[in-house]
Amino acid sequence: FHQHYPLAESYLQPNPKPTPEVWRERGWVDATGRVAPRLFIGHYVGDYDAPSWLYKAVPAFFRDPRRGEVPLGWAFNPNLADRAPQALIYARQHATTNDCFIAGDSGAGYVNPRALTIRHFSDLPSGLKAWVTHCDRYYRQWDLAITGFVLDGAGGASTELEYSAYARFSPDGLGTHFEPGIALHAGVPTCREWDLPGSVEASADRLAAFAKEHPGEPAFFWARSILKAPTWYAEVSASLRQRHPEVSFEVVAPSSFFGLIEHHLKSAGRR
Repeated sequence: FHQHYPLAESYLQPNPKPTPEVWRERGWVDATGRVAPRLFIGHYVGDYDAPSWLYKAVPAFFRDPRRGEVPLGWAFNPNLADRAPQALIYARQHATTNDCFIAGDSGAGYVNPRALTIRHFSDLPSGLKAWVTHCDRYYRQWDLAITGFVLDGAGGASTELEYSAYARFSPDGLGTHFEPGIALHAGVPTCREWDLPGSVEASADRLAAFAKEHPGEPAFFWARSILKAPTWYAEVSASLRQRHPEVSFEVVAPSSFFGLIEHHLKSAGRR
């Protein structure tokens, strides 16, 4: 039924990407071009890789009165346009200045990318090129450039071959599975995703502990949470300030999160 929903050729992001000038104005980058020594938090708002999640979450969470207080990266897999297009469009039509849209698990579908390259069980040729073609169409239609979680799993860790493929349709950032931290792969800024605990207080403590592991330097925490309301994210920030006032932190939009990683690594000579 929903496949007959009339979709436009493209849907733009509701908010522009912040520029380096904006980062400087906000104090995230200093006059010398260095990223400020504080904790930067990016929220991967998941897991929206099935239409059932969208049917339940969008009507509930987009009525949350605290939506818009904290930057959120809504990780809607774009191929859900085939199953729940009305939810994707509703979310964009009602987005606040702090609502951003990224792709979820691996892109326009749920796969282990390395398993597309090495076909252990079938011995078929690599499907990586077909995956790029498939994802590129959806990413163009929904104006996406960030994949929140490259789900390596049992397929094994992605290599430069897979990262180079992702660079063609997801050049602005990748959340990764097995990496220790931040990196640049094929020119794409990446950061390991970390799951936050279910409770507000435990999540605040987890973020504070991570910040304290990186004293005097920028720290980047790509935080994955599942089916949490906007109020929950606002409460995590409030709890972090209250329980750990010594921690300097910023919650930033996904485009700024990965952009700052790229800026930081290139400034340090890591390309």
